[in-house]
Amino acid sequence: MLCCPVSGKMHHYPKHLLHCFVDDNRCDCSEQDGVLFRAELFSISPTGEQLCWEACCRSEMEVPEVQTKVSRWLSWLNE
Repeated sequence: MLCCPVSGKMHHYPKHLLHCFVDDNRCDCSEQDGVLFRAELFSISPTGEQLCWEACCRSEMEVPEVQTKVSRWLSWLNE
């Protein structure tokens, strides 16, 4: 269950439809926007992809906090 920040409504997604994606550019930061580390949680449904959560790091100091959040999401998804 996730709260949509745009609509302010709760959305219910079965766990098997949620996916976590991590893009780690710390070794080769070729992103034009300077993003070193990006994590996304999104759902796949018959109507398409819906982004539920995203975190971007432009500093090495921000990465551990986002890694902790990703770890929690993955732990919950794999229960």
